[in-house]
Amino acid sequence: MLRTLTALAALLLGAAGCARTAGPEAPTPPPQARWAAIVDADAHGAITFDGQAYRGVRRDGSTAWRRPASERNLMVVACAARCPDAVLSGSLRSFTDPAVPDPRPELLRDGRAAPLAGVGGHHRRILTAAGPRDFVAAVGDGDRWRLELHHGDRPPTRVPVDGSLPTWQESPDGRLALLTVAGTGAGAPDGTARWFTRRAGGWRPAGAPIPEAGVDACVADDGRALLLGRAPAILRRDGRMAPVTDLRHAGTCALAAAGGVVAELAQRDGRSRARVRAFDARGAVVWRRDVPAEVAVTADPTAARAAYLAEGTLQRLDLRTGQAPPPLPGVLAARYDGAGGLVTLGAGGALSWRPAG
Repeated sequence: MLRTLTALAALLLGAAGCARTAGPEAPTPPPQARWAAIVDADAHGAITFDGQAYRGVRRDGSTAWRRPASERNLMVVACAARCPDAVLSGSLRSFTDPAVPDPRPELLRDGRAAPLAGVGGHHRRILTAAGPRDFVAAVGDGDRWRLELHHGDRPPTRVPVDGSLPTWQESPDGRLALLTVAGTGAGAPDGTARWFTRRAGGWRPAGAPIPEAGVDACVADDGRALLLGRAPAILRRDGRMAPVTDLRHAGTCALAAAGGVVAELAQRDGRSRARVRAFDARGAVVWRRDVPAEVAVTADPTAARAAYLAEGTLQRLDLRTGQAPPPLPGVLAARYDGAGGLVTLGAGGALSWRPAG
């Protein structure tokens, strides 16, 4: 469910054409007119982003809040405990210029913003938040970071991080999370992954760091993860790794209740290309397609279903049989909502919740 800040920074950079503005104006919109993303969604609402603004939308279609996007403004990380409430942290400017401090993070609830107190440091980026005293922050300066687990009025639990800015991905049910840290070179480890579990009062580490490199991950409710930035493999909570598919590099992924979908992303002659693979509960590839376009993927945590989106067309996949029902055209973005529904964003900007089946 949760997108990482680094992924959002890349999204905003791409939307802005990697251009820096001279003032607080919104970044230049992407050259394609029909472009948008679903930052996060659940059965209650969603957050969308069109390169110029973030929008929190309730399931009935009404707008709960809107925030313009610029290099100085806070970035929307993900939904809070319930969409479209949101976590805001970091800025495009502080991501691209390490000398610029992060703005004070905020929590949007019922359309109203409140600061997240108790987080100091030159860089202070919220990775997840359920409430004003229940959140996880990455605090640091340059390549030196630490994790702060805030839980109520107690002092935060501090967890050292050996490497670059960590990324955090939660399972759809919000009970598991995987922290991934890329190595910084110069004799440092290539990277680590570490599991966390959510109990009453907040998040807790669940075991020691696992020496497996990855720049991000997708996580399933049953304790599976797939690390990005390397050959696709399923990581278990005990550290076991099991390779899946014939791909050499995982660029984006999503895990379903059984199986998942992963894509290798590339640029060739200035054009995007993707190799998409869907696999079942045993890790066997049940569907494959090479696509001459950029793709986004999503999966249903309640069933063996997944989908990928390319050039405005959504292709759904049955991960048990490899069957693909007729595609859905006119879709700008799509995301399973964690409760069996499929959220789609149409060309007109309207969100729809569809039965996943």
